[in-house]
Order: sequence, then C-alpha cells, then structure tokens
Amino acid sequence: MTVMDGGQLARAGSHRVEDVLRFDPAHKGMGIARFFLGDPGGDDTPLVLITSYPPDFQVGAHKHSSEYVEIILEGSMKIGREWFSRGDIRQVPAGKAYGPLISGPQGCTAAVVYRSNSSTPIAPRKDVPVPFGPAAG
Repeated sequence: MTVMDGGQLARAGSHRVEDVLRFDPAHKGMGIARFFLGDPGGDDTPLVLITSYPPDFQVGAHKHSSEYVEIILEGSMKIGREWFSRGDIRQVPAGKAYGPLISGPQGCTAAVVYRSNSSTPIAPRKDVPVPFGPAAG
C-alpha cells in the first residue's frame, strides 16, 4: 500500500486518520488522505480515500468514471434526498450521477474505495464545474 502525504509518497504501514488527513486551502476546509493499493501510477490501481467534511459542507451533483464503495465512519451526509450516517455503506456504479452532498451538523468522515485510481468528480454537464464549499444558508 502506498500513502500519499501532501502529494508525496509516505511510509506504508499503520496510520491514524487524524495523522494522514491533509487540509489543502483549495479544498475549502475538506480533509483528504489517499491510499493506493498497488502502483499509484497504474490506471487499474484501486484507490482508498478518507474524506473529512466540516459541518454543512456541500459538493454539487457529480459522477465518477470508476465504481466505488463509501462507508460513513463518523457524522452524517445527505446525498440527494437521503441521509446516511455512521456505519452506512453506499455502492455506486461508474458513471452514475448523484448529489448534491451536504454534510450534517457534526460534519462527516468517510472511507471511499474506488475500483480504479480515478476519483475526480465529473460534472453532469461539461460546461459547468462541480461546486464545493460551505453550504448556502
């Protein structure tokens, strides 16, 4: 397993979520840790993301080119009209659009396992970017 630490390869082994999350200002308060299950340069290398959303954080409707499974570890997240909380698991096929995502009042931490290393959100319309940041009041 290879761990990405601020864009650099870090030591593989055991890690605590709070020790590997990186809060890049470009992510507007969202924390992300990336783990590759194999060669990080391989297109078919599975990717595990740990994501941490602050309270009331929103990600606009989008899709991914890879199938994935998401497990809510802490807090809650509203996806479309449905709420998910600790212990809930979502399996989403590649190309399936969903959202928006809005984290609950305590925020949300989730583990997401992508079949391949493509986790970039894809907007439903090519001419409109996927918005993310604090939810509008």
